[in-house]
Amino acid sequence: MTGRVIRFVATADAASSATRGLESIVLDTAWTPLPGERADVRPLRPLLLDVLRRHDPLADAMRLVDGWAAASDVSSRLEIDGFSMWYRRRLVYWRGLHDRLIWRWVLGLLADEGSIARLELATDIPELGEVAALLATREGWEFSAPPPTPRPVAQARRRLLWPIDPILWRLGLHPAQRDRPSGRASGAELTSRSTAMRERVRALGREGGRLLVLTAPSTHQAIARGGNKRSPEEKEKRIAMATLMRIGWGANDAGFRQLFTSQMMPGATKEQADLFNELQRRTTSPECAVRYFDTVGDFDISDRLSEVRVPTLVLHVRGDLQQPFEAGRQLAAGIPRARFVALQGQNHMLLPGEPAGTRFREELELFLAQ
Repeated sequence: MTGRVIRFVATADAASSATRGLESIVLDTAWTPLPGERADVRPLRPLLLDVLRRHDPLADAMRLVDGWAAASDVSSRLEIDGFSMWYRRRLVYWRGLHDRLIWRWVLGLLADEGSIARLELATDIPELGEVAALLATREGWEFSAPPPTPRPVAQARRRLLWPIDPILWRLGLHPAQRDRPSGRASGAELTSRSTAMRERVRALGREGGRLLVLTAPSTHQAIARGGNKRSPEEKEKRIAMATLMRIGWGANDAGFRQLFTSQMMPGATKEQADLFNELQRRTTSPECAVRYFDTVGDFDISDRLSEVRVPTLVLHVRGDLQQPFEAGRQLAAGIPRARFVALQGQNHMLLPGEPAGTRFREELELFLAQ
């Protein structure tokens, strides 16, 4: 066998002993080799950065998806009662193609470095596995990968519904909109709402200042001063939390992550908490989670709040265990003519069916209509 063997491993510790012709690519993007460490164990991050310098995967994926949709007339094929459900599926296809394009380009960079004889996957990543198998067949490389991790159909279809899910909301299918007799907004209502939103954004732009677009209010937040800057007591708590995150975030035992989950949404059902615990483990490494946690805790933009010149609405849950209620008050107080609304409850991430979610929607619609 002539050529290199490229093996993708989850962590640096999973790399096998040095073997001639074998290169291990570490998928943990938080890992950085120290000076003098093995040259045959490489981080994935530089390859990803090179890909992003050369390509725009978001735009490329959307262009390919839209081109296929136009050629196949899929929008009209998925039309129900005059409204096409294609635009709900479009986001799913876009995300899937986006990830696969990135892996295609990563493998292309590795091939450009020198001849490849064999690709090996030591961990189950479906998108990478699909692309690697296709390229191996086309290029004549040997290929091996672990069997796909089985997942029950019922579990695969479960999904957390946040109060303002952008796709369901635009379709009028969100649980918070079920008071409508038809269960969804009509095409005319959707067009009117979309037009009104565009005009409102244009008007804000004409008034000057900067626009902050909040795309998913349940998972994004705006705070003026990080927790490490607010008080010595809160800083001590965050240091302790960071230590726990570093130790237990990626563990199979969800006990450590449950501590974080119980602060984010103490009113969650067991199923919602279990889903969020698993979401945390899958979406980032312990090192990245701690780095983000520390960075957010250290920033302070409170001295620049007075520069905001656009209408501003600030909402904060009274019993929020993640961000103190007073932090929301201070944020609103620092922005000229900002409106502050207190929501009842304890959940930092609003859950379906709770009164705070309904109030959030009402206040947001009133603010946008003014």
